[in-house]
Amino acid sequence: MDRLDEYDVAESFVGKSVDMERLSEVFRENGYTYIAYCGSLTDNLYDKFGITPALYDRWLYGGVDFRVNLSLENGLITKCYIFKYKDTSGGGFGRPQGCEASPTQQEIRIFRRIMDYVVQG
Repeated sequence: MDRLDEYDVAESFVGKSVDMERLSEVFRENGYTYIAYCGSLTDNLYDKFGITPALYDRWLYGGVDFRVNLSLENGLITKCYIFKYKDTSGGGFGRPQGCEASPTQQEIRIFRRIMDYVVQG
């Protein structure tokens, strides 16, 4: 199986129209951006997108915030990408610390499934 590249996957969705009903089922609007908070979806969507209990636990206990961000213009996707942030502060005092992290192949497949779900047709 070929390795997926998150940028190639994202680029394949640019210019496609979305199903607004499905979009609102998965994403929350945040100004001009829509965000799918993958750690807080319904059980039905976890199953549909392949988010396993083991992966969810890894995110939860590893301090990982995994999101899919999407921008639209006139109902067409102009940008979509994965945002994966790992908290590295370890619960210490002071300001939280963390960094962006690269998605795994499993997470890129989840990204593709989410995007396939919200794209019309």
